[in-house]
Amino acid sequence: MLTWAASRVRGFDLWMPTDETRPSWPGQAQVTYGHDLCADPLPAADAAVMFEVIEHLADAPSALRHVWPAVDLLIASFPNPVYHG
Repeated sequence: MLTWAASRVRGFDLWMPTDETRPSWPGQAQVTYGHDLCADPLPAADAAVMFEVIEHLADAPSALRHVWPAVDLLIASFPNPVYHG
């Protein structure tokens, strides 16, 4: 959905899909697989979006230390612990 409005969208995922499991969707997002956000820095960008990601990271504080130097804006969400565990 970010490709609908952004001039460029890059995604990063720890998951390493096989050719058979690599997802395909419309839009021009560039996805880098095998990127460990807890250990690997992000390239510079205008913004980072992390929807329902932080709670899955092995070391969220380390990941955020890699995000902040790369972007001026971070848009993030995570489950409400009161209602969603």
